[in-house]
Amino acid sequence: MKKILGKKKWGSNKGLSLVELLIVICIIAIIVAVVGAYLINHIEKSKIQKDVSNAGLILSTATAAVNEPEIYREISHHGSSYSAEYPISENGDFPDYCNWNPLFEGTVKQNLGKAPEFAYRKNNPTNWKVKISYNDGSGVEVTVCVTTSAGDIELAPNTQAPYKK
Repeated sequence: MKKILGKKKWGSNKGLSLVELLIVICIIAIIVAVVGAYLINHIEKSKIQKDVSNAGLILSTATAAVNEPEIYREISHHGSSYSAEYPISENGDFPDYCNWNPLFEGTVKQNLGKAPEFAYRKNNPTNWKVKISYNDGSGVEVTVCVTTSAGDIELAPNTQAPYKK
C-alpha cells in the first residue's frame, strides 16, 4: 500500500507552528478592524439619514397644516414679515409657552402623531423646531431644524452640516 500512495511531500509535520498561528490571527484581526470601521460608519450615516427623513415628514405635515385656509389666513393677517418658531419635544409635546395656534397644533398632532425620536445623538439633540415665515411676495415658508448643543441645524428642506454627509 505504501508503494502505491508514495511518500508524503510535506514531511511528518502535523499542525501549525506558533508563528503561523500568530500570522493567521493578525490577518483575521485586520479584517475585523476594516469591516468594523466600515459598519460603524454605515450605521452612523443611516442614523443621520433617518433624522433627515423624519425632518422631511415633519416638514410635509407642517406645510400641509400651514396651507389650511384658516391657518394661512391667520398667518398672512400678521403682516409681511411674520415669523414664528415652534419647538416640538421628542415625545411630541407642544410647549405651552410657544403660543401655538390651536388649529395649527391640532392639525399637526392629528397628521404627525408624536414627534419622531432622534437616531443621531452625536450633538445632543433636544427638540425639533418648526420655523414659519411669511412674506407678501413669496408666501409662507416652513423649515424644520433640530436644536442641538451646537445650535439649530436645518434638516428640511435644506440639510446642513453635520447632518450632511
